[in-house]
This record gives sequence, structure tokens and C-alpha cells, in this order.
Amino acid sequence: MRYLNQTKAQATNHQTTNMKQELRKILLEHRRNMSQEEVSHSSNIIWKQLKDWIEEHTPDVIHTYLPIQNEVDTLPLVRYALEKGHKVVVPKTLKNRALKHCVLHSLSELETGKFGTLHPTTEEEYEGRYDLIVIPAVGYDHEGNRLGYGAGYYDTFLQDHPEAMKVGLAHSFQMVDHLSVEEHDIPVDHVFCS
Repeated sequence: MRYLNQTKAQATNHQTTNMKQELRKILLEHRRNMSQEEVSHSSNIIWKQLKDWIEEHTPDVIHTYLPIQNEVDTLPLVRYALEKGHKVVVPKTLKNRALKHCVLHSLSELETGKFGTLHPTTEEEYEGRYDLIVIPAVGYDHEGNRLGYGAGYYDTFLQDHPEAMKVGLAHSFQMVDHLSVEEHDIPVDHVFCS
């Protein structure tokens, strides 16, 4: 009986993985096909919502991704946060699904790393608590479940920071009705969407 239950669980996990991979492929293709005008328009709508939230909640320490491949643009967030004196931390992608969290002092100190991602040249590591974590993803559903890129970089990181407000940023087509979730998946608290 235990073997049968294990087999069912494995089949369900396999089916969930296949569905996620197919949806990831569709959403990434849609995002790749966005024009720069579309990305900019959508990102501006989302930034206004996020800025309102930041002005109301005044987080001291903000962790955010830096955009690649038509992701929602977070550079307005970074400029604003640096100008207002918030501490800004950005991830550097390492081997073995690990992230190094680097303090960003200026947008002029960035270099390109793994997968074309940007990170600070100084690599000053931050190991404290976060008030706000802005998470990259391929898609979200209305319960805050996220479809990541499939490498699991953020799963451990989010588990280690349950106190932080976790938000997603999504172009309108990245919002889907329902995402299948696995035990290790951590939802965001809110999605700002165009």
C-alpha cells in the first residue's frame, strides 16, 4: 500500500512539473515578444502601485531583483530607494542554486553575471533582515503562488525570511487563474500587476 501511495505521489509530482514547464514556456515566450514600449508602459503602472506601498510602509531594507529579458523593470524602485536612503540589496546568482545578497550603493557599480543578471561590482554581502523582498517570477496566481524559473534559487531564501513582506511584480498576462503548488513553494503576500 505504501508503494502504491508513493507511486501516486510521484505521478502527481511529475504531472505538476510537466504542467509548470509548459506554462513557463508559454509565459516566457509571451514576455520575450513584448516590445520595449509595452514593457515600459506595464512597468510604469506597476511602479506607481509599488511606490504607494513603499511610501505608506517605509521599509528600511529592500531586496530586489534587477530586470532581465523584459521582466518588470525594478530600476525605478532602486533609484527611488537609494535616493530616499533605504538600504538596497540585490542577488548575485551563484552555482548550485545559491544566491549571494549584495548591498547596492549606486546603479553605476553594476556588472553582468550568470544568466545575464546584474549585480554590484563591490559584492558587499548583506546578512541581516529584510522588510521588503521583490521576487522575480514567470507567473503568479491570485493566491500569490508563483511560477519561478525552475531552479529554486528563491525557495530557501524566502524560507529564511518569514518576517519580510514578499511581493511579486507581473505584466498582466503573467497572472493566471491557478498554479499547482508543491510543498516547498512559498507564496508572495501581494502581486502588483499592470
